[in-house]
Amino acid sequence: MNLLSHSDSAEDSAEDSAEDSAEDSAEDSAEDSAEDSAEDSAEDSAEDSAEDSAEDSAEDSAEDSAEDSAEDSAEDSAEDSAEDSAEDSAEDSAEDSAEDSAEDSAEDSAEDSAEDSAEDSAEDSAEDSAEDSAEDSAEDSAEDSAEDSAEDSAEDSAEDSAEDSAEDSAEDSAEDSAEDSAEDSAEDSAEDSAEDSAEDSAEDSAEELFIRSSVTEDKMKRSACGVLAALLFIIIKEVHSQGIIPKQATYAVVAPTKIRPNQKLTVAATVMKLDKSDSFTVRAVVRYLVSEKLSEEICSAEYAFSRPGTHNLILETPALMRAGNYTIRVSGFGDTSLQGLIFVNETKLEFDSKQISMFIQTNKPYYNQRQTVLMRLIPLYPNSMPVTTTMDVYIKDNNGITVRQWYSLHTNAGGVVTLNFPLNSNFLAYGKWSINVNCLGHTYSKTFMVYEFSAIDMYLNCCTVSATVDMYLNCCTVSAAVDKYINCCTASAAVDKYINVGTVSAAVDKYINFAAVDKYINVGTVSAAVDKYINFGTVSAAVDKYIKVEYFEHRAIVAFNTEELQAYVGGGDNGLIGKQLKATAWVQDWYFNTTASGYASTLVYSEQIQLSFLGGKVWSFKPNIPFKIYIAAQRLDKSAVDPYIEDRDIEISVTTTDTGTGENTVTELVPIPKDTSVIEYWLHPTDQTKQFVVRAAVPGELATEKVLVATKYWSPANQYLHISTNTARPAVDNYIIFALQANVFVDIVYYYIVATGNIVASDSIQMYSRSKLFSVAVSRDMAPSATIVAFFVSPAGQVSADSLQFHVDHTKLHQMKAKFNRGKNFNYDTIEITAWADPLSYVAFSALEYQMYHLGIRNGLTWDQFSGLYIFTDANVSSVYTTCNMTKGEYPCMDGQSCYNYQQVCNMATTCTRDHRDEMGCHRNESENAILYEIGGWERTKHIGAFYRDGAFMWTDQFTKPDGRIDIKIKPPAFDASWVMSGFSLSRENGLAILPGLHLMNSGRPMYINVAGAKAVRLGEILSLRVTVFNYWTEELDVLLTIKGSKDYQFVEVSGDVDNPVDGEQHVMVPVYRNSVRQIYVPIQPSRTGAIAIPIRAMSFIAGHSVTHKITVGHNAIADRNITNYQVDLRVANSKVLPDLWLPVEEFPEVFEQRHVHYVPGSPRSYVSVIGDIIGISFFPSTNFNLQTGNVIAQPSGCGAEALFNVGVNVNTLGMLRSLGSFENEKVTKVTESINVALQEMFAYLNNEGSFKEFDWSSRGSTWDAFQPTTISLLMQFFFAFRVSATALRVMTFGIKARDLRNYFQMPREPMNRTANWLLTNQDNMGRFTENDVVHNRRFESHLELTSNNGTAVQANIALTALCLIALAQASTATSLSNAVIEGIQLSTNYLDSNYQDITDPFEMAITSYALFVSGTSREKYNALNKLDAMKRTVKDMTYWSTEEVPAIVQSSYQDRVLRLQPKSTGATTAYTVSSTSYALLAYMSATQSLNERTVLDRMQRFLQEQHMWVGGFSSSQDTLVALQALTELADRDQSRASYEMTFTFKSDQDPNWVKTVHLNKDNWFDLQRFETPSHWGSIQAVAKGHGLALVQMETIQNFDSAHQIAPPPIPNIFDLGNFNLNIKTRGFNHSWIDYKICPRWNGESDTSGMAVLEVNLPAGYLPSVWALQGYVAKMNETTSVRSTEYNANDGIVVFYFEYLNKSQVNCVKFRAYRWYPLAHVADLTGIKVYEYYEPGNYFSSMYEKVQFVKLTVCLVCGSYQCPYCPNYNSANLSLVTSFTFLVPLLSTLFVSRRTFY
Repeated sequence: MNLLSHSDSAEDSAEDSAEDSAEDSAEDSAEDSAEDSAEDSAEDSAEDSAEDSAEDSAEDSAEDSAEDSAEDSAEDSAEDSAEDSAEDSAEDSAEDSAEDSAEDSAEDSAEDSAEDSAEDSAEDSAEDSAEDSAEDSAEDSAEDSAEDSAEDSAEDSAEDSAEDSAEDSAEDSAEDSAEDSAEDSAEDSAEDSAEDSAEDSAEDSAEELFIRSSVTEDKMKRSACGVLAALLFIIIKEVHSQGIIPKQATYAVVAPTKIRPNQKLTVAATVMKLDKSDSFTVRAVVRYLVSEKLSEEICSAEYAFSRPGTHNLILETPALMRAGNYTIRVSGFGDTSLQGLIFVNETKLEFDSKQISMFIQTNKPYYNQRQTVLMRLIPLYPNSMPVTTTMDVYIKDNNGITVRQWYSLHTNAGGVVTLNFPLNSNFLAYGKWSINVNCLGHTYSKTFMVYEFSAIDMYLNCCTVSATVDMYLNCCTVSAAVDKYINCCTASAAVDKYINVGTVSAAVDKYINFAAVDKYINVGTVSAAVDKYINFGTVSAAVDKYIKVEYFEHRAIVAFNTEELQAYVGGGDNGLIGKQLKATAWVQDWYFNTTASGYASTLVYSEQIQLSFLGGKVWSFKPNIPFKIYIAAQRLDKSAVDPYIEDRDIEISVTTTDTGTGENTVTELVPIPKDTSVIEYWLHPTDQTKQFVVRAAVPGELATEKVLVATKYWSPANQYLHISTNTARPAVDNYIIFALQANVFVDIVYYYIVATGNIVASDSIQMYSRSKLFSVAVSRDMAPSATIVAFFVSPAGQVSADSLQFHVDHTKLHQMKAKFNRGKNFNYDTIEITAWADPLSYVAFSALEYQMYHLGIRNGLTWDQFSGLYIFTDANVSSVYTTCNMTKGEYPCMDGQSCYNYQQVCNMATTCTRDHRDEMGCHRNESENAILYEIGGWERTKHIGAFYRDGAFMWTDQFTKPDGRIDIKIKPPAFDASWVMSGFSLSRENGLAILPGLHLMNSGRPMYINVAGAKAVRLGEILSLRVTVFNYWTEELDVLLTIKGSKDYQFVEVSGDVDNPVDGEQHVMVPVYRNSVRQIYVPIQPSRTGAIAIPIRAMSFIAGHSVTHKITVGHNAIADRNITNYQVDLRVANSKVLPDLWLPVEEFPEVFEQRHVHYVPGSPRSYVSVIGDIIGISFFPSTNFNLQTGNVIAQPSGCGAEALFNVGVNVNTLGMLRSLGSFENEKVTKVTESINVALQEMFAYLNNEGSFKEFDWSSRGSTWDAFQPTTISLLMQFFFAFRVSATALRVMTFGIKARDLRNYFQMPREPMNRTANWLLTNQDNMGRFTENDVVHNRRFESHLELTSNNGTAVQANIALTALCLIALAQASTATSLSNAVIEGIQLSTNYLDSNYQDITDPFEMAITSYALFVSGTSREKYNALNKLDAMKRTVKDMTYWSTEEVPAIVQSSYQDRVLRLQPKSTGATTAYTVSSTSYALLAYMSATQSLNERTVLDRMQRFLQEQHMWVGGFSSSQDTLVALQALTELADRDQSRASYEMTFTFKSDQDPNWVKTVHLNKDNWFDLQRFETPSHWGSIQAVAKGHGLALVQMETIQNFDSAHQIAPPPIPNIFDLGNFNLNIKTRGFNHSWIDYKICPRWNGESDTSGMAVLEVNLPAGYLPSVWALQGYVAKMNETTSVRSTEYNANDGIVVFYFEYLNKSQVNCVKFRAYRWYPLAHVADLTGIKVYEYYEPGNYFSSMYEKVQFVKLTVCLVCGSYQCPYCPNYNSANLSLVTSFTFLVPLLSTLFVSRRTFY
């Protein structure tokens, strides 16, 4: 609360010279003149004349010119009454009113007036002047004021008071008129009057000095946030009258300090008395300051008082308000016509755009890739009522880039907006992300964390519990400090150090070490200096080097004897106290030779009791008002003291400091309450009490002492007011009772209730005694908390105030309840939530796993609170006098003599040594002994999969029925876990209700199963499904497993070493003990290829559960594929017979009289695809409206090029489809979701300076990678994607206008500008762009050398410069860029104009020609195009650009003379040729004004149609995107596309009955029509009819089991892999792991290759460790060119990315794969391939053979419950160590499944 006080005629001083006069008067006159005058004659003459003459003169003069009258009065008074004593003072006061007048007048007054005039003044002036002034002053002063002020005072005021005393004159006009009247009093009174003039000027000026001070009252009677708001006090001199009646306060106006849009701003006005007027009008105005001299009125209100009282003025602010300077002006007038100004004051308001509270709820606080963020946006009014509004929502990644936006989202019927945001990218900007909501002009934010996570084979839960002084470690009870300690026995009790529970069979090695709280130390056998690292692992007689558990299942407990541990630390029995113990465990699976590690730490503490003062250690009190302090007794872990211990007394010593008697100390023993461990202690101050110092300690333990200091609240007149309440829980629609206590008799106490920064109630209380009880009705507007401010004004005009904050329970109006019901489904497949709330209200639920809840993580709702007031009054609001300079950030201590600055607040050092004022309210000081870990608990668990479990199954919302009840069915996850449910309800009538209490739900069932196994296998392999049966019933269960029979697979019976597949349904009875787990393996052999579902059902008498495991079955060996492309053009003719599509597969696999076969039997398959138009790419059914490198060009996804490709291809294709207007909104939604996901990954590769990186490990930006068409850097993608005026982003000039799609997705401008500016840093003064990293795409290597400006030879970098020029030029037309970018565009244009003549490379010429046309300012663009035309090549009336001849697709004829199309052959420069031809096509389209499109452009596009290497895609990401841009732009020129319609009829020469008809029209023009042929050999015949263009493709796939059958690369041996087959080795007698060492090498003509990719297929059932792969790459990237890695789980491929491969350096990679799932008879042939990423035609492909895999039977891999010697056939005994006292439980868990191999 801020208090602003003002005297009656404040208008002039506020408008003229408040600053000048206040400073001068405050510094000089306030100190010198005020002190002397106060002692001599301040009360003599001025008071009488002021009381009579002031009112009369003020009314007359204020009506005309308060300024002039005041100045004239001051001038007359100075001339007339200062004859003797004011000769100097009058002159000085005119020039320097504050400095000289204060000094001269003070001296004269002190010498003359003190001796001579004191008695005369007191007797004469009091009698004579009162009468004279009453008669004369009223007449004389009014005339003088009216006449002189208009003529004289303006000039005098400008000369004398403009700088120094304008405020003095203005403020004292009423009182200076008393000085005029003093002229008639007497000559001997002149000195007194002059002295009074100086005194009044100083006193009134000091009255304007605003000094902030904090007033703190009894905190324990306040809420935790109930600290009295800051008050603005006015230093005012108290009148020590001797029989003189002091001036009484007349008004008080209270206004909020903040202003918000669309607010009903309440100003509470109180009139205490009416002086000589029948009315008192108060007017409040809010103004917006446009400039210093110009303002706009925003809102206003006024009220006319006819009698004293309180009234609320309501000012309604507009809904739209701009940020800026706002003021509130409050004025009072003597009548209703706003005449007769009584007071005025204006002060600044703080503008806050926040109109409502916005709760942003997410389903959990941290995520990993492939998860979905669920969010609810809940707007509420301050009184918790729902808001119907719209909002914009955008999500920013860790780099601050907006990756998703929603516009104008409207709240649903319940008042909530629900959204989801998938994180489905392969790579993200890991770190802190934010959800930002812009609603009603204010932005609200909430952050969440995104972590990278990959499953690991095994993780370890190592947990401990806290230790007491006697070293007793309890293993079975939950520690009370949930944020510090861990229970080791139950998963649900895990807290800070918890790592998830599971099963494993392993041996364990253990050691333990110690750490100080703030420093981690290993303590060893040698002497342990605390800051030294000492190894604990040496052998000693007391403690073994290791504690080993040779074998255990699920869990082991390891114990350490604390007595032996103490010997290493020293210090006797207390040696371990205060030490942090860290236990580290390694669990080794010796079957598989893998090790997992984990650690847990705990703090050893004693039984010593720790004390703390609740509510802080610095208090204030008021005399004669008792107050209560609270002392909490707790253990060091913050838990309550054991109620059963006998010695529970606390020694409390209270030192009381009284005025006069000094200090007095009383000590007593107080018992600790058994129920709360909180001591309540009363203190009783008297009138003489100045300070309490309370010391609390455990008897005899000085170290436990805590000190509280309470200091007397300062009041100048020793008048105090205290407000309190005994209403424990104020509730809406009830009453709250307040108690007022004053130490003096007062008539009226005024109060205001403030909530959310506004006044919600105000009134006055008539006091008939010093105490009073009164009640106030609690309204919803007071929720969730409010503050009552009460004050009274003494007869002397002194204000005494107090405040109290109280919380309001508004849930009574709207209560919510919920419960779980599991009885509706006896199989426990579903759980019913039954909720009760207001009828037809909106209820919503969410769930959080109990482990996370125990770590302190919450996803519930919180409340916002506001406060702050201004008070305008003419009463005296005083604070202790101080010399602290608040403008410099200094604040006074409670004594007013000492100061502290803002940097010393809450710094845990006492600057105010006596009262500790600088540490008041610093709650963190109460926990100085708290235990702080270096890493947060949940932060340590981010690598554990269980902590990413999603509670999305309970993220649901519904509306209650008319009876207020709703039943919601949810399907919980099958695994056993405890969940904490939270919920809320929104009612239109009664607002928000939050589900109270802790609602726990266990998702586990009495019995359920988990099925795990390989997802992809090959025909002939036997996979074993691991079936884990969980029994959480109270008794042993016999569970019947049923494997349903099917023609798709067979069950395998094991008979010795023979595996016999059998048909039919199979049953297995599995006995499971209570509260235990049983695992069995079920062997299955697929009978066909394709997708297969294997259902497994478990039944018991208590429950049943079914799980379906889905697998994909493929063929053995290496797949080889061919593609045939043919464009059908019916724009002239209306029908055409296509050449036969030849299937390049033999009819039979066998080769006569040879062992090898043509192909793996059954593997050949062929498909025909048809798509309209010339582009060839669309959202194929298999892509699920998400085009990626994997499904378009079959390239991996672990580099920046892939991320940028995904955005470009989806944006371009979406624009192409929408250009015909035939793309449904449902499909648009799916596509834009894919684009938003791709944007996440794209921006993850963006560096802060604007460059893009190719690999996620690198921060180095690549110039060509930032702007090459392949990776489509930020600029290229954006500018070629969109032509939208708002965002102006295009992806390779695809030209889609997507303004209407901004609610689906939108690309931000900020990264685009950042990238453009960064690009210029790589441009030299010639205009040439240079690469600052390795060139990953060899076609951007420079083919020319030039002489630079300084005479040195440099690479020309023509292609790179042209590419950057295209990007920048496109950007300049799409959005506003800096002038430097525009200049850079022209500089590069001039550079290319000057050097294109020397170009010899077709690609450089093509991209340069296009760049010159795009720049728009080139002088040589047509000459460059002519040079490009001279470089073209032709084949079969098709035009292309390349460095070598490219043959057309062969059309061969046989004896029957039928033309048959052969498959497209792979070329070493296919990607290069497609890129060159596409850029040439773009250049020609830019200059078609003089060219025939049909004859020139058509030849190019027909050539491109033949170059498809994939269905839709070309060769690589770069050439595909450039061709997509060119073909799309060309297709958009065709005005007849909307009328195209074609029909295709396909027949097979091997099956005369087979006919397939495909019809294309506007509705499915871009929908891929794909079907499988009836035979894998022969040919397909086709006839086309209609009008239009279409692309027909045939894809043939067959598997080869011999390396020599694989198609050789165009350039033989361009890569080699060394002797890779020998370097791939298996280990273990059942080959459970494979060690890979592969060394690819480049053998091409150039020294190095471009970016290279190594793909290694893994045998089925084997998996690598992703963390190990990433760690290996991070280790090797300094010594090799390997830069990134990924594992494609769907295809079972490990991928390594190399920046380059060369001839000399051997870049080997090493990694290990483990058998994750048991498979028998594993295929012996597995593929391996290395190729150039941007020119995939340069490759080497082969296979490695491991015959031993085929020989593995089911029992050799322990793949069946029928195998008697496998671990899952029988169980091992668990040996537990129980004789020790320090226990370290270990739980070893597999993320997916337990490996059980030998």
